[in-house]
Amino acid sequence: SIDSAVAAVPWWLPVPNASWKMPEGVDSALSGSASRFGDRWNHPVVHMSWNDADAYCRWRNASLPTEAQWEYAARGGLHLKLYPWGDWPYGNETVGEKKRHRMNIWQGKFPKNNSAKDGYIKTAPVDSFGEQNSFGLYNMVGNVWEWTADWFTPVHFLTEETQKTGFIDPTGPSIEELDYIAEQGFYQKDTSGQYEKVKKGGSFMCHKSYCWRYRICARSHLTPDSSAHHTGFRCARPASDPEAA
Repeated sequence: SIDSAVAAVPWWLPVPNASWKMPEGVDSALSGSASRFGDRWNHPVVHMSWNDADAYCRWRNASLPTEAQWEYAARGGLHLKLYPWGDWPYGNETVGEKKRHRMNIWQGKFPKNNSAKDGYIKTAPVDSFGEQNSFGLYNMVGNVWEWTADWFTPVHFLTEETQKTGFIDPTGPSIEELDYIAEQGFYQKDTSGQYEKVKKGGSFMCHKSYCWRYRICARSHLTPDSSAHHTGFRCARPASDPEAA
């Protein structure tokens, strides 16, 4: 049973026993009649905490991307664009090109009505909407938030490690640096007493009126032991071809 909600955002509910294979709780599933949203085995995995995602990536001999790596991949070679394909949400920058849905976000009036004009009321298959950029990547924005390796701070700053190189492939702050920032009064821990990890990309719950965070530059944060039905991840590996890197 669900007997509580978050006061400021009542559409968020704590669902007991929700997990990656039962995203809506014990009476849900990824396929069959219990799914209620069709076969979802080819959808992004959700309800994975940062700790879970990090462990899985390491098991795959990979890692979670840093925030900088994630943004570089999402931009696909473009510069200062809102989305992986350009600045228009429907991807019709080219003269004569028809509008089309390029990502899975909230359609309609948030939070009461999701019209699902993009075809999906919740998560979408990982290859939906086609390639979003020239790197051939799918669903970098929209669908589900994606964990990154970095700890969150309100602003990007030069850490001791990145002072020598500037903002060239920077990594996030260390715990010691977070402690220092907190001591100076510029940052504070979550109410649970934890620092938070950076999430990127936005999700199917994002709407411009409330959460215009499906832009490449946008970011959010969550404690590493938390999970949600709109948060997943992708793994990163060094390019095998130095020229490609």
